[in-house]
Amino acid sequence: MESMTMLVKELTIDIKKKKELHSLDDDFVSERINLFLKNNSKVYATLKKKDISKVKRSKEYTHIMKIIRKDLREAYGMFILPSYDKKRVDGEMNNILATHQSSKERMHNYLDIYGRIWKSMDTKKTVQILDLGCGMNPVSAPIIIDMTKANITYSAYDISSQDMKFLNQYFKEHKIKGTATALDLSKEEEFHKIKVSEKEYVVCFMFKLLDTLETIKRHTSKKLVAYMTTVADIIVVSFPKTGISGKKNIHTDRRSWFETFLHKESCKYEIFEVVNEIFYIIQTKKQSKRKIQKEKN
Repeated sequence: MESMTMLVKELTIDIKKKKELHSLDDDFVSERINLFLKNNSKVYATLKKKDISKVKRSKEYTHIMKIIRKDLREAYGMFILPSYDKKRVDGEMNNILATHQSSKERMHNYLDIYGRIWKSMDTKKTVQILDLGCGMNPVSAPIIIDMTKANITYSAYDISSQDMKFLNQYFKEHKIKGTATALDLSKEEEFHKIKVSEKEYVVCFMFKLLDTLETIKRHTSKKLVAYMTTVADIIVVSFPKTGISGKKNIHTDRRSWFETFLHKESCKYEIFEVVNEIFYIIQTKKQSKRKIQKEKN
């Protein structure tokens, strides 16, 4: 084997041949491979001794592909439905939402979800929505705009450049004031790239994001929430109530770590549920400071 670079390149190509993973950026996949090889030096040492023509037929190569594909499926691929590649920016909103597992599940509950969120807000006229780990959720932006009649700026972030390109085209097609940006939220050093408005009331969505982040890098979710409490007025975090198949219930005590974390951060929160999802509406440090300043004035 000539180099790790060549090995990683070949693995990236083969891993992305899986239909539900082909939208992922090469760099994101390559980083997962590099991390695996770093933590499994014996596997890499074995492959390095082999000729390039034999590496791809080796059991070590197949093992790496299976492991990385499993990890990427948990982080991204399991949400991608068969109709995902057929979505069109000029298509019906519900047809697009139905191509992604999470937005499909909440498709008939959006009015209830957004109604509860808006009811909890102090300011409702000029709002920036930050949608982190957004999937196809930004396609539901017209529901918020029609329901609230607010001046909405929508800022969406997720790991796939291809998905973000689609969302930018969707925003343009539907005349929504929004941008979609590819960002790896498992990296703490990337948090500052989230563009937060200084003038608008900031609402941050993290729908089904935290469990996914934990599969990529432990404790990143806490760091992200802690960071967002300093820049957003409200954070809305959701967790699934059932497994991806819809058959296995997820015990609520799995969320006790999150409530303990919120108490340590001195964040007040309220909880509501829809059929497949539990939501936390969190009043942040920035929101508390805003209220104190408002009382002084």
